[in-house]
Amino acid sequence: MSAYLNVDLSKVKTSDRPSGSSLLDRGAHEVMIESAAIKKTSKGGDQIEINYKNDNGSRKHWIMVNNPSSEQNTMYGLQELKGVLDVLGWTGTNPPEVDWFAGKACEIEIWPDKNTGNLKVGRVNKSKVASLDAGASDFNEAPQNLDDEIPF
Repeated sequence: MSAYLNVDLSKVKTSDRPSGSSLLDRGAHEVMIESAAIKKTSKGGDQIEINYKNDNGSRKHWIMVNNPSSEQNTMYGLQELKGVLDVLGWTGTNPPEVDWFAGKACEIEIWPDKNTGNLKVGRVNKSKVASLDAGASDFNEAPQNLDDEIPF
């Protein structure tokens, strides 16, 4: 039996890449929130780091929630946080604990930062494929009458 393409691959080196380790690219992506944590910035501020993931990769999103050198930047960050919480269905007046974010479905839009050109999470939207409004009561209701005639 002859070798395919008649080449020897025994000396070809490849790097091992864990599956799902690539960054999500530009565009809209349906994702699940894998985790969230409060992190300190290099200047002593507080930010929420949200890790989004799907089968094609992952992307981190940082939201500044306390910038000691700029009240205006803190307000922008809090507005961004409130927008994300609204999308995820949080209705409380205070933000939830960060572990609340894990497992929530949403859609993220990734586009270049206008200052650096680096790709970043630019917007978080409601998931188009997962219903965020489905509560436990939806699954515990009495079954509907399935004997209704189907019109043709």
